Amino acid sequence: MARRIHPVGTPEDVGFGSYLVQEKFDGLPLTPSLTFRPVSAEVMKIVGTDVGAIAYSAINFATADTREVPISTGPEGSALAATETIVMRDRYPLDRFIYFYALPRPDGRLEPWIREYFHLALSREGQEIVAAEPDSFLPLSAARAAVERRLLDAAG
Repeated sequence: MARRIHPVGTPEDVGFGSYLVQEKFDGLPLTPSLTFRPVSAEVMKIVGTDVGAIAYSAINFATADTREVPISTGPEGSALAATETIVMRDRYPLDRFIYFYALPRPDGRLEPWIREYFHLALSREGQEIVAAEPDSFLPLSAARAAVERRLLDAAG
């Protein structure tokens, strides 16, 4: 029995949709037939109720009514699921970082309290807080957090 496929995702200028267009699709637009929802939780709700829906979404919004489809980077590559191990080893092709932004002072330096907040977020304790949140983001590996702390320190 043939079914019509209903693609669903976040818009090109929001979250994961923006990431896909900018980082994976060389700026090419998403298909106009896509049903857009502003947040991944709404995307997954549609997928969970429409047997013809297929979507891109943050994996932490998956529900009992949805299932992940492993992906590969090409015809010769192995299809990979977004398991914690695969993501933490930087092997999942659609993984991305969540970025912090702060407006520097006129001299280009960060306010001390902002700098301290970033240090806390990148510390072992800060990453343990991330890891303890159910259905949240994965923490950075110790090596990656160390790189980010060095970059923060080098920025002045």
